[in-house]
Amino acid sequence: GVSNIFARFPIIEELNGDNLTISFAATAPSGMAWVLVAALSVASQATPGTIKAGQNAMGLPSCQQEAQLIDNAKQTFEFTDCSLAHLTEYNVLVYISDMGKHDD
Repeated sequence: GVSNIFARFPIIEELNGDNLTISFAATAPSGMAWVLVAALSVASQATPGTIKAGQNAMGLPSCQQEAQLIDNAKQTFEFTDCSLAHLTEYNVLVYISDMGKHDD
């Protein structure tokens, strides 16, 4: 089965140069989240494992979250130093699971 699902899908609340703020909500009362920014050209190849490993993440470590504890309230993350290029498309990739960190 699926260990955690989105109650509120991820949205970009603010984008300012190389910095952005995203938010989402999960259904499980406790879980984990991994979030990164990736170029659109590689985002479609992402899997739970590649997101959790931070593969193809843009920018510095301050532009991703790894194994962040979450609950079922609105989660807001601020990312800085994402090294975003002008006229290039990106995706914000968010993977959530229960506390077991499953790849489902």
